Amino acid sequence: MKRFIIQTMTYMKSINRIGLAFCLISICGIFPKAYSKTIKPDLEFHSLKLKYPNNPIISLQNSRSMTITIGKNGAPLLHVKDEQVDMVLAENGADFSEGKSYFNIYTDIKKFEAYSLIPENRKYRKIDVSKLTKSTEFDDQLYYDDTFSYAYNFPATGKGVKRCTYSEYEISDPFIPTTYFFSRSIPVENSEISITMPVEVKLNYHLFGIDNASVIASEVRRGKMITYRWISHQPKVLGRDFLAPGIRYFRPHLIVQVASCSGPKDTLHYIGNINDLYRWMDQKEGGVNKVISPEITQMTDSLVKGTNDTTEKIRAIYKWVQNNIKYIAIEDGENGVVPREANLVLKRRYGDCKDKSSILTAMIRSIGQKASLASVGTRELPYKYSEFPSICCANHMVAVWWKDNNPLILDGTSTHNRMEDIPAFIQGKECIINLGDGKYHLFEIPISDASSNIQQDSFVLSIDHNLLTGFGTTTVNGEFKSTISRQLDGRTIDKQMDYWPEAISSASDKMIVKRLEFSDLNEVNKPLKVSYEIGLPDYIVCQENRIYVNMNIEREMNQLEVKEDRILPIEVEFKKEHQSLCRLKIPENMRVDYLPPTQGFSNANFGYQQYYSQSGNEIRLETKIYINTLLITGKDIPIFRQMLVSLMRAYRQTIALTKK
Repeated sequence: MKRFIIQTMTYMKSINRIGLAFCLISICGIFPKAYSKTIKPDLEFHSLKLKYPNNPIISLQNSRSMTITIGKNGAPLLHVKDEQVDMVLAENGADFSEGKSYFNIYTDIKKFEAYSLIPENRKYRKIDVSKLTKSTEFDDQLYYDDTFSYAYNFPATGKGVKRCTYSEYEISDPFIPTTYFFSRSIPVENSEISITMPVEVKLNYHLFGIDNASVIASEVRRGKMITYRWISHQPKVLGRDFLAPGIRYFRPHLIVQVASCSGPKDTLHYIGNINDLYRWMDQKEGGVNKVISPEITQMTDSLVKGTNDTTEKIRAIYKWVQNNIKYIAIEDGENGVVPREANLVLKRRYGDCKDKSSILTAMIRSIGQKASLASVGTRELPYKYSEFPSICCANHMVAVWWKDNNPLILDGTSTHNRMEDIPAFIQGKECIINLGDGKYHLFEIPISDASSNIQQDSFVLSIDHNLLTGFGTTTVNGEFKSTISRQLDGRTIDKQMDYWPEAISSASDKMIVKRLEFSDLNEVNKPLKVSYEIGLPDYIVCQENRIYVNMNIEREMNQLEVKEDRILPIEVEFKKEHQSLCRLKIPENMRVDYLPPTQGFSNANFGYQQYYSQSGNEIRLETKIYINTLLITGKDIPIFRQMLVSLMRAYRQTIALTKK
């Protein structure tokens, strides 16, 4: 889950990391741009303070102005101007001094400046940023980034100060899309992006996010030039929380790319449809591993020696790549898109997602099996190839083994998944599988059923002098297993003890865990089983001859809070089922006085059931919670909130024991 400040286009990130917009600088929405430049600072500040009384900083002006020309080679050349102006409304603006602007290697920067406008003597005085620090940025989730940034500090960011950035740059590669966000995490007065170009140039664009009705599009043609403009006035402030997916799912944004350019003799095609996109991808990856080296064959033969079953051979190859090729992101120029030769990956014993996919496909082919490379976007991206084919749709690469002519996805970056388990972060996503010979296959990666991701917890509890003690066991498979294994792997026993109460969603931060034991974390083909002792001090409530015990010592989703007015979607890591059985031994000198009634909530996408029972000297609490969707949106959000309210009410129920 990533965060942004000033965002500029990063080629494969599908988010434009400059993120600057254009607005008619306005005070309370009534002053035109020309007048706002001459308005007195105190009047401007007080007008905005009145309009945004609870906001410490707002965006006054955001703009992107693009002009497309046709170069000598007949290819389009993009000239971009970005401008951003924020105003500090807080009494103390020290927290807003830091700034950062992002670019990539395909951005030929012609001009960049950052400065503060200080209100002084009824006008603004400009003070330039004294130092720009350039650095490289990486993101392990992505297989193309090439991002670098300028970091700086705005001078004198006090009350009424404007923070300003301005940049001019060119993009000479017409295949590169540009992404523009109309809203930010702070209020924006107006946002505008305009594109002026010859009529010979055709664009492919798409508007994403929610609240898109606030974006007004227009088109003006003058002679042989055409201008497209998109304006949004005061778009909703949609800040992200830990429940929401990436900002691309909800913040209104436009992705624009060149589709074609007509010349005197012919038309040059870029990315106007999925066939164009595949041709671009094939140029980058199609020439890899044309010949399988003897070293690859020799290593593969040693891995599958003595194994006759083809599936087990592939499993051995997959497991070896998981454990022996270290994942390291290397995003440098074309290396961000082009997989390295398998033989080089074998020698280095490290690589990124492309490299792991490269060596997987080469090894599989070396034993006579069909294998392919596939480009896919993780679930951080909401885009679909079938909806809007673009480079922005992909930020990851996987290998594909054609088992009985059916594609089986193999993600070499996962270390705790079985071969059959597709990592949750690409489930449900479309991928383009490169079949070679100019052919491809658009494939939707399956979503694992909730029954594939089950956590089963069992507790046997006793009351010992007002202290609740007992034993617990947890058995997990699927994504539950890979998640917990990643957290436990490499930790000291003390750190594992600290983590475990969180892993079982303990109802009390005082839970004591002792004697933690678990099965082999590296055994990916078997469920993970964990056993432990627990103690819960200050948990039982005693009143004269009665004892009250809340047997919900595990409370899945207890920390979730969904507000009534929520409009942001809710992301679920994976479809899941959580089963819990809690057994409490009844002390010999006590009897059961009260058991809570059965409770539950049933919905196709989520729900729970909980019921109590008594058998001899034991009380049983059985709880089952399920989620059958990866994204909760629209009308399902208030229903999910109802379920949470019901579940929290069930968690508050207690049993009552009375002395005989």
